[in-house]
Parts: sequence; C-alpha cells; structure tokens
Amino acid sequence: MLLPALARAKEKANRTACGSNLRQLHLAFAMYADDHNDLLPPKFEIKKNSLKAEDIAKGKQLQTLTNGLHTMLADYIGGRNSRVFRCPADVGDFADKTPVFERKGTSYEAEGSEWNRKAGDEWKNKFSFAGTRDITRDLFKPWDTEDPKKVADKVAKGELGPVRWHAAFYHKAMGDGRIIAVRSKAEDKASKGEQSDD
Repeated sequence: MLLPALARAKEKANRTACGSNLRQLHLAFAMYADDHNDLLPPKFEIKKNSLKAEDIAKGKQLQTLTNGLHTMLADYIGGRNSRVFRCPADVGDFADKTPVFERKGTSYEAEGSEWNRKAGDEWKNKFSFAGTRDITRDLFKPWDTEDPKKVADKVAKGELGPVRWHAAFYHKAMGDGRIIAVRSKAEDKASKGEQSDD
C-alpha cells in the first residue's frame, strides 16, 4: 500500500517541479524577446538528430549540448547548465534511456524564429502574451507513445522516439504565462483555440 502512495507523491512532485521550470522558461523567453525586438530565439530542433536542407534554409538549428535554448537563454535563467532546463520526469527516449537533458542540454521543446516564413505567418517569430499560444512544453505528448509503429518510424527517421515522461499529460507554458496540463489531442487543440477533429 505504501508503494502506490509513494509513486503518486513522486509524480506530483515531478509535476510541480516541471511546471515551475516551464514558468521560469516562459519568463526567460519574455525577457529575451524584450531585448530582441519581440523576436523569439531561433528555432532549435530537439527531437531531430540531424537537419534537412529545408530546415537549415528556414534558419532552424540543431539542439546540442553546445548550442541551443540553454545557451540562448543562459543570461536570463542562471546559466546554461541550469536545472530549469531539465524536466524531473526526463527518462530519455525510446532508443536511449539517457535523459535528453544530458544529451541535448534541455528536456523542453519551444517555439522559435524561422527565416522565410510563409506570408502572413511572420507573427510566429515574435513572442506573444496570447493565451492560445504555447511558448515551451514537455518534449513528448502521451498520445504520441500509444502506437509502437509510429514510435519505431520516428526512431528510424533519426528522431527521438516518444516515451511517457508524465503519467497521463504533458505541460505547456502558454503566452500569457499559464502552465497547463494537457491530457488529450482535443485538449491540446482547444488550448490553441483550434477545433478538435474528434
């Protein structure tokens, strides 16, 4: 009887710490944007292990231990090795159980600036306090782990294979600073003001 209670307590502590990290990252994004004409940092690809030519043409960069969100936001968050960049539930990915933080410098995925955005989409390069805009989030969505074939396909393409970090949700920091826990695709779409397909 004690083990389930301990597991629930650990999950609650992880959830609280993860939400706190995302709140601090949101503030770092806001300060970075304030210093850079409202622009977001460059888009860093954390789930990919290499970039395609079209990714590079858009100005995307590969998230690595030496270059990434943790280096761009270091001045705003207490240094590039800050534990704020590590989700306490980070248990690696499908193919490698080494925490993603230890391999890439962050456990979190984030929005970022891209060159050559489609006309009308330039606003996506700017920080926004909109309540329907997610700024940074947990790396894996629980529903992305449900189909083993899709997970294997991602690994075969050279991407990180999704695994569940949190029991049944993932966190997002919204533009207005709220931290939300999303449990389904429908909730994810609703949080962005989109209609659900379900």
